[in-house]
Amino acid sequence: MKTFTQQLTKLSTAIVLSSAALSAYAGTVNKSPNDPREYHTFTLGNQLEVITVSDPNLKQSAATLSVGVGQYQDPAQFQGLAHFLEHMIFMGSEKYPTPDEFMAFVSENGGRTNAYTAQQQTTYLFSIDSKQFAPALDRLSSAIKQPLFDASMVQKEINAVNSEWLTHRQSDQFVQQRAAARTGNLAHPRVQLGVGNLETLNKDKAALLAELGNFHQDFYSANIMKLVLVGNQTPKQLKKLAKKYFSNIKNKKVERPVTLLPAYQTEHLGQHIYVQSKVKVPLLAVEFAIPNNMSQWQGQANAYVQKLIASQEEGSLLATLTEQGLIQFGNVMFMPNAWGNNGSAFLQFVLTEKGQAQQDTILASTFSYLAQIKSQGISQAHFDELKGLLNLQYEDYRAPAALPLAMQLAQPIFDVPSEHLIDHNFVAKQFNANQIGDLVDHLTPERARIYHINPEEKVDTELTYAEGGYRVAAITQQELATWQSSPLAVKLPAAQIIEQEEAVEVVLDGDYSSPKKIFSEAGTQVFYSQSTHHKGKEGVLNLALTSTAPSENIDNAVSASLLNVIFIKENQRLLQRAQQRNGVMISPAPNNANNTVFRLFGRSSKQFKLATQLVEEFKGLEITERDFKSALKLVNDSLESMQELKISDQLSFHAMNLTRRSPYQYSVKATRKALANASLEKVQAMHQQILNNNFVDIYAHGNFAPNKLIEFAKQTRELLGKSEMQPWYIASEFSVKQGSAVVKKVSVKQDGVGLVDTYIYPKQSAKVLAQLHLLNRLSSTPLFKELRTNQQVGYVVRSYEENIHDYPALSVMIVSDNTNLQQLKERIESFQIGFYNALEQVDEKAITQLANSVADELSKKPENIFVEVGHYIQDWEQNKHAFSTKAQQIRDIKATTKADLLALYKDMFIQGKFMNALTQLKGEDFKDTGYYSWSAAGE
Repeated sequence: MKTFTQQLTKLSTAIVLSSAALSAYAGTVNKSPNDPREYHTFTLGNQLEVITVSDPNLKQSAATLSVGVGQYQDPAQFQGLAHFLEHMIFMGSEKYPTPDEFMAFVSENGGRTNAYTAQQQTTYLFSIDSKQFAPALDRLSSAIKQPLFDASMVQKEINAVNSEWLTHRQSDQFVQQRAAARTGNLAHPRVQLGVGNLETLNKDKAALLAELGNFHQDFYSANIMKLVLVGNQTPKQLKKLAKKYFSNIKNKKVERPVTLLPAYQTEHLGQHIYVQSKVKVPLLAVEFAIPNNMSQWQGQANAYVQKLIASQEEGSLLATLTEQGLIQFGNVMFMPNAWGNNGSAFLQFVLTEKGQAQQDTILASTFSYLAQIKSQGISQAHFDELKGLLNLQYEDYRAPAALPLAMQLAQPIFDVPSEHLIDHNFVAKQFNANQIGDLVDHLTPERARIYHINPEEKVDTELTYAEGGYRVAAITQQELATWQSSPLAVKLPAAQIIEQEEAVEVVLDGDYSSPKKIFSEAGTQVFYSQSTHHKGKEGVLNLALTSTAPSENIDNAVSASLLNVIFIKENQRLLQRAQQRNGVMISPAPNNANNTVFRLFGRSSKQFKLATQLVEEFKGLEITERDFKSALKLVNDSLESMQELKISDQLSFHAMNLTRRSPYQYSVKATRKALANASLEKVQAMHQQILNNNFVDIYAHGNFAPNKLIEFAKQTRELLGKSEMQPWYIASEFSVKQGSAVVKKVSVKQDGVGLVDTYIYPKQSAKVLAQLHLLNRLSSTPLFKELRTNQQVGYVVRSYEENIHDYPALSVMIVSDNTNLQQLKERIESFQIGFYNALEQVDEKAITQLANSVADELSKKPENIFVEVGHYIQDWEQNKHAFSTKAQQIRDIKATTKADLLALYKDMFIQGKFMNALTQLKGEDFKDTGYYSWSAAGE
């Protein structure tokens, strides 16, 4: 018999061993007082750090697993290896050997999965129905622990990586990134091709597989991994899941490899870099190399300087350059760890024609302003203002859905202590003048790298791995002398005191859980609903100035668009102040009838006042010739630049244009002609037409008193003047005829081909749209696996259901670098015929489970008031005043059976009960091939 001492010793040993396998909660993540979720952090016995987030209201769970290595750790002889490894992880594990099985399992259970390889971090991520969280975690951990690295999949995934590179190599952004790298420190690993391609990976397969295995063995170690689990499970349950599936990942006790090399050395500063762009929008950017000060986040030096530079207050840099007609817009970014142990600060200006001719004026003003920050702008008062602004944002922080939250936590997970993963962006603890001064010391003209980016730039050096070139010239002493005095009087904004307001929650008489019309008079109507799940200080206010004029013809539509651009440019200060001082985001943007809609989101107490200011500014807007020309150039440049976008982006535009969907119902040719005919007088006349005859349509949701809302509506109507206009909504003229087809064929400059193959059901039916949603959930992963993984027809292979003028539709998009358009369309059709048999084999229970999972996700408690109101806003904008679209969708999904899906699939894809809308783009390297032709099918 064991003695009491022996039993006690055994129990103590068990406790110690248990603690070694899984430590107790080590802490939590600091969160906003308005965040109801429960956060915990701990470290498994293998030194894998875990963050769990528990929220009983979630219907989906999510996870991210981040490994502390990425592109910068690629061996020189196999550039892109970390990215290639990320691909191969999904190609099967010892426990689950089928390629893409993890992706299929997640998709079948209402979720999605992806991964990304950054400079020094690789992150795997997924979301799924919470009931299937455990088996999904098992699949992810198995893939990480014991990937197969199947030799038969190597060439296919090299091709996939190469196709991904091909989608980037012609883009301006990629060209600019490569130019920046090549004009910096050539010993820095960012010079390598992190994405990889055939040239860097398609070598000796045995050597590649050996290097792949070595990379995984060397770096995929638990002690440099971070796991985030978000779900409706309790913290204890999430902890058990982490232990069960991730505690046996090997701890190889490796030191995380971090790049210490500087991206720029002294000889790389003080330079002009000229880059010839494809996009027509001319840019002037100023980059400064800065140290990685992430560890000093509590002083918020980066946010401090960024706020001063980005100010739109009178006399500030951006406000002055805009008012002088030199820039369209400007923005500021501080990225202190962009290149590993160092980073960059960027100022970027979108130039007007005047600005293109006066770049020295812009630069002199910029350097003068930065010098003022150094000499006058480092003060306790400005820090207190920043602290107040950040406190306001922190209080209003809204935790997103499960997967976005997991991704948000994962992004800085190797740079910020886990307890500060949220609040490091919001907390300014102590004013430190030295930290701010040290940062500003790096922002001088002598240390600047100035990028001149437009189609007219002359270049003399071609890039490797990107289609473009650059030219470098040193900044001269004469230029430095010129920039010492600015011809424009720029000045720093005065520090403001940010006052916190006590929120008063509105108490209602009556049920406003769904929208109700609470006011209707000549020229005005108001809909109102109260939050069901997020009562408090926030609200959403939408005010549309409805007029028939903007949608009467394309010339009017263009005039209305120019009017909207001018209004936004003229009111940057109002929009910035609303966000910073009042916690209100404002988005003035046209609806599908080109009518101006003011959308306000955030704290409700000031929204009526801010909306009134917007209406007053719109009414009193004075449009000058310079305003018109500036807006016209911006819109023209944007239109002409569209043909330089990636094929996938262009496909989206042309597919919407083919089916006459706003805002792309007019063709590029017709829009170009209308812009050529535009004039200041036409824009002014459009402005006056809207003011003379408009209908004020309001929808508010949240913390508003109905009587105050009605009072605001009356005052708005009085401000704009009387109107007898009745509610008006643009009607769709798009018709669907079964057995017919509409086709669009476009030649593009890029290499490759792309198509969007859309199958439109011939009747308007919410029920069929719900069923197509489920069909797409069932077919999207098999489609991807067959066409992308097995047949290798292209990198972009995806399907999605669409609502096209209330007609249900299912679309397939493919972008390919190796298969012509005829073959792409035929392979889609072949898959569709074959999938019917696969659908027949799907178990009824699996379909019921999927339907319930999708319905549960749609029915879950919304994360915040803005998610809650989203479907009501869509109904309001589409004149669906029953506000029942989402509820009907949930009912239709729940009611769907396997027999329903088989019948619909057979009707549409076997018997041809659809109209086909086929959008085809053909690039330069396919110019000798044809577009799809029905007469050539099967040849």
